Amino acid sequence: PWQAGNRGIEYATEPGETASATADGIVVFAGFVAGQGHVTIRHTADLVTTVAFVREILVEEGQHVTTGQALAVVGASVHFTARRNGVYIDPVSLFAHWVWVLRLVPPIE
Repeated sequence: PWQAGNRGIEYATEPGETASATADGIVVFAGFVAGQGHVTIRHTADLVTTVAFVREILVEEGQHVTTGQALAVVGASVHFTARRNGVYIDPVSLFAHWVWVLRLVPPIE
């Protein structure tokens, strides 16, 4: 289980950027809690992720979303959490299996 308190990753963002779906899923919550926007996606029977503290929500409950699809417009930062079977987990663990390949491309003229 992930530690108490801040149970996610805080990303520094520029106001107006969008937060996107990390994987395909169904929106199970899209709304405001105490004035702060939250979007929660169910990816599998046991895994949900949430982007929080957004200023504008672009999806609706029940909507199917795909990887990379814009979910919300963010302000100064966005908060990302993950829960497996209702228990918070370290969201970085979801990305541990990724292999990053960087390629330099020629400048556009």
